Amino acid sequence: MRRFIIILASVFLLAGCTKQEDTHPRPDISMEADSAAYIEMLEKEITEKVMEKERNTRSMMLTVIILTIIVASVAVDKIAIAKRKTEIRNKWLKRDIEKLEKEKEMLSGMKEEGVLNDEMKTLLEERLNVLNGFITAHISGNCSEKAYDELERLMSDRNSFIESTRMSFIIGHPRFLIYLKEKGLTDLEIGYCCLNAIGLRGKEIVAYLNSRSYYNASSAIRKKLGLNEHDTNINLYIQKLLKEIDEEVPVKSPQI
Repeated sequence: MRRFIIILASVFLLAGCTKQEDTHPRPDISMEADSAAYIEMLEKEITEKVMEKERNTRSMMLTVIILTIIVASVAVDKIAIAKRKTEIRNKWLKRDIEKLEKEKEMLSGMKEEGVLNDEMKTLLEERLNVLNGFITAHISGNCSEKAYDELERLMSDRNSFIESTRMSFIIGHPRFLIYLKEKGLTDLEIGYCCLNAIGLRGKEIVAYLNSRSYYNASSAIRKKLGLNEHDTNINLYIQKLLKEIDEEVPVKSPQI
């Protein structure tokens, strides 16, 4: 009986202790773990944003550096091209200024001879004005960009001078051009003949056009007109031919 009472008392005592322990709240282990994970996530996000900002800053700086290098390279290239262009122009002028002066003298002589019609005189005046202005500016050292451009236009327009000469002969000497056309001469070859007719010699035409293509054309002209290479001076023959046709004298075929 005594042992049963002791056992019963022990049961009640243990039950009371268990109930007392249950009245105290236990710490929430799950909540603490979630808070730590959230803080860690925030720290990671902040770190990533800082790193991203640093990457963007580095990329922007690199872009600025690359653009600066590109702009500087373009500027250097432009300066180099401009310098090279100036060197080429100076070299060209040093070599060809004498030719320009000779052309000026030749055109002045053609003008003074008075064998040109009004259209040709106007064309010569234009060329002489450009040449005079450029040569004067070159001597004084005051060549402007406009002077260079005008001279380049003039030099590249020499073939139009031949064409203008041919067109003026169509008006002033139509039978002469008809005769040359019947002989099978091309428009360019007829243009050369017209330059011969107004008094230009072969070497003067070559110097004026800055091209030796006249010599090839001259051989073709001789062949089409029935002239051998050394039969006669083609300049004198063309001038005589023009005079005979204008005076309606029967044109004699050259002796071969």
